[in-house]
Amino acid sequence: MDSEDEALEMQLLQEQNADRYTPLMHLLKNNHLATFKSFVRQALNRQPPSIDVNHLLSYPEHRTFLDAAASLNLPNFVAFLLEVGANPNLINSERNRAPIHFAAEAGHSEALEALLKDRRVNLNLEAGGLTALHYAVKADCGICTRLLLDAGASPNIPNGKGITALHMAAEKNSREMVQLIIENSTYLDLDTFRDRKKDTARTIIEKKFPDLAKYLPTESSVPPDPQYLLKYYLSANDEANFLKVLGTVEDLNGLGNKSELLRQAVEKNLRATMKEMLERDGLMDENLYEIAKVAVERGHPEILKELLKKKPKIAERLLMSACQELGVPSKPGPGNRNNRFECLRMIMEQGDIDVRQEDDKGNSPLHYAARAENREAIELLLQKGCYVGHMNSFGSPPLAHMAPGILEPHLDECLTSSNERTEEYEIIMNYQNLVPHNTQCGADVSYLERNRRRSSFKNRSSNPCSETEALLFIANNKSLRHLLKHPLLASFLYLKYLRIRHVLYVNFFLYLVYFFMLISYIWVITSEAELEAEELRSKNLTSIKPKQDDDVDVAEEENGMFANLENHPIHSALLFAALIYMIVRELLQFISSPLHYIGSPENWIEITLIGLTGGLLLGGGVKLGSLAALLSTWELVILMSQHPRMSTDIEMFKTVTLNFARFLFLYVFLILAFAFAFFVLFRDPENENFVQPPLALFKTIIMLTGEFDSSDLPFSHFPVLSRLVFCGFIFLIVIILLNLLNGLAVNDTAEILSQAELVCLISRARLVAYAERIAVGQPFVPKTRLCCFINYLPCQSLTTGPVRFMARRILLFPRYLPHFTLSVKPLKNYEITLHGRPFTGSRCSTLKMDPVVAQRAKEILEAKGRVSSEDKILEEIETMRRRFDGIEAMVREIRETVRNNNLNAED
Repeated sequence: MDSEDEALEMQLLQEQNADRYTPLMHLLKNNHLATFKSFVRQALNRQPPSIDVNHLLSYPEHRTFLDAAASLNLPNFVAFLLEVGANPNLINSERNRAPIHFAAEAGHSEALEALLKDRRVNLNLEAGGLTALHYAVKADCGICTRLLLDAGASPNIPNGKGITALHMAAEKNSREMVQLIIENSTYLDLDTFRDRKKDTARTIIEKKFPDLAKYLPTESSVPPDPQYLLKYYLSANDEANFLKVLGTVEDLNGLGNKSELLRQAVEKNLRATMKEMLERDGLMDENLYEIAKVAVERGHPEILKELLKKKPKIAERLLMSACQELGVPSKPGPGNRNNRFECLRMIMEQGDIDVRQEDDKGNSPLHYAARAENREAIELLLQKGCYVGHMNSFGSPPLAHMAPGILEPHLDECLTSSNERTEEYEIIMNYQNLVPHNTQCGADVSYLERNRRRSSFKNRSSNPCSETEALLFIANNKSLRHLLKHPLLASFLYLKYLRIRHVLYVNFFLYLVYFFMLISYIWVITSEAELEAEELRSKNLTSIKPKQDDDVDVAEEENGMFANLENHPIHSALLFAALIYMIVRELLQFISSPLHYIGSPENWIEITLIGLTGGLLLGGGVKLGSLAALLSTWELVILMSQHPRMSTDIEMFKTVTLNFARFLFLYVFLILAFAFAFFVLFRDPENENFVQPPLALFKTIIMLTGEFDSSDLPFSHFPVLSRLVFCGFIFLIVIILLNLLNGLAVNDTAEILSQAELVCLISRARLVAYAERIAVGQPFVPKTRLCCFINYLPCQSLTTGPVRFMARRILLFPRYLPHFTLSVKPLKNYEITLHGRPFTGSRCSTLKMDPVVAQRAKEILEAKGRVSSEDKILEEIETMRRRFDGIEAMVREIRETVRNNNLNAED
């Protein structure tokens, strides 16, 4: 073993995951047999073994080690792999071949000979309807064909088209191959199987090689093997003859291809054949599942019904396949689409089916139903409790593919009522489609409390997730956001806000303390700087009088860095304590969920504000103070917008500001052009406004507000041109552009006011979603294999967010709403009853639903009642119409009978 092999072996021994198979395949391809043997033996000697010699490598390899050794003609590797337990009859699911097929197809006689030395090899193993002998004839490899025939391979097995290996050789005009098979076969069936042209192998040989016809055996009275005859009739879609031959077989277990025959029967929708085989002999659960999966893929509901009767437990495993097939293109016509939905409906009827399962890409069944735009399937899955906000591996929920017209009727169905026309009338709201995956609901809160400290329960509940991801997606989607006004979603947001409002109030109060401490501190240091500037000016009366700003700057420089701390210790201490609160608050948010924290622009304002406050405490002057005052006030406005009554006004201000900025960006070059023109035309040493381009731009911006000071503008240098440019500025910018901006602001304001409720709900959804993300958070230190080796480290505490304790306070499921339903009593001051929680008389009784939401839910229920009443009336009218039609037909019949009797009497 050379140094390169030793280094590679050390690398393999250090690997702790499935990636070790790739370097092993690299060793095999490069024919490093010694290194390959060394590592495989060491890995297999471990307890448990750290590798599987039958492992199927993923893309782009899609082969096992034995498949690769047979394909590359490496007989030593083949022998070694067979020695350590590799399965020579394992069919590659990706390439539909076994090792013996790979060797025969490539014409590798050495690898094939090594395989045939193993007694476990099935010489007549079929994959894709072909045996190894078919592949050898197809490759025109005489050596491989002779090896297979000498080992006992049968030349009488037909493929899916009814063609045996000898028939194939004759069709290819391969005289040598035909002669080889004839001379090395003990028994040849030349007359049973026919191709699509109805020609047998004997007919083809007599036509193409008449000189070899004399070597052919005569028609034998020995019947062919039933399993090949059954396969032939099934391939020919001859169900009648298939059932006849099947009736002659006493024990179906003697058929080596029993599962394959059943699979083909299902593919061809031969219900009688499938039913007969199932009644005579059962199958293992795994085989039955694979066959049922074929029925789902082909869209054969009658076949699936029989299979589900045999084994109802396989239904749950079939659910994902049934939903995936909804979006697979099928034959034209509504029948095929209905058949696939019928398969899904049958699966869903098999009892308690887990509709929240996921595939390897994180997709739920609802993802595939929504992508297929199958309304019936979506409604069925939603009724069973699918979560509409589950994110797959690509961050896409089922809502991304669902139309509002599908989701809104289902939301209406989640509203029910009871005790109508009594004082106990209540509206029941079902939030089952808003419960995230891996959330344990359906149990009473007492059960949850009893099991809270159990380790198994902790493992299931230790990873809470955000419950408002679905609502946040709806809020950000223009085509869906109007659904937030639906009582079900609006009430859910209302409950979430009730859960976090106390946290918001405490945070607002503490920030208000910080705000007043900061403003008072800025006021104090600014007043002191003004007094010191006055003293400096009084000392410098005999010299040139400096500007006021320079006096303030000089006073700040003389005070030093820590002068503010020394001169105002009480104010500094109070502000420092408030600053510590701000720092701790931001650190907790950042540690809990770094990505969400960084992605919020408001957090950057708070970070900047913390920096400015620290600068003030360390001796910063009035410049830092002015910026800190502005940012702190803006932050105060943002916190005030968290209240429902303020959110619309603040959102209006944000929208108008952003639209102004977006609109002005298009005309910024025109404003710059006018500023530069004014700089050129009005440049005058005596006029400070246009001495430099920045000053000219500043003056131009001031003129945008209408403050022209035209009497001070120096028109004398260019009397005509300067006045024309100035008039153009007034017409284009002041009159047209500003009026456009005003019109835009009025339009935005009117639009927001017309959708004030929706704007409030969108703002609330974003607020609650951010709070949940911070509370639930992402791991502070991601779980790595390092924690698996360093057992003494408290890894659980490192991988848990510092504010995870708030998740229990904010989240509704499973403790607050164990049964994910609640009741609202409109006639009792909109009291809320939480299903699954014991009534305490103090806490639950104080919960009140928003009257607007409850009233809207009541209107929806009344509309549903009216619709159902109208449907009943229409149904009764239709029944009466059918009765009248029947009576009219009877009257005609009686009239015709009487007329015939009268005619007979006259005759």
